[in-house]
Amino acid sequence: MDIGDFDFSNIEKRLGVSRRVFLQFCTGVAASLGLSTKAAMAMAKAVAEPKLRPPVIWLHGQECTGPTESLLRSEQPSLEHLILDLVSLDYHQTLDAGAGHQ
Repeated sequence: MDIGDFDFSNIEKRLGVSRRVFLQFCTGVAASLGLSTKAAMAMAKAVAEPKLRPPVIWLHGQECTGPTESLLRSEQPSLEHLILDLVSLDYHQTLDAGAGHQ
């Protein structure tokens, strides 16, 4: 993947940050997770192109709901912006509404 292949023209409008800050953020996240520069560019592409919202299935495992509480109280990006614009939250045990016959 080459950085020149991406269209970052809408990043500033959608996210409120410059292209440079956005790429620094993606690279920093990838580096903190021990991922390569290629992974950073894949993250940048996923966020930069809104049609490519990555699907997310949030599994709790043996954790408490602390990470979910942190997500719900986040301000930048807000939960609404994150779920409606950036990712497709396909499953989250705590946030999913109850369904079925009672």
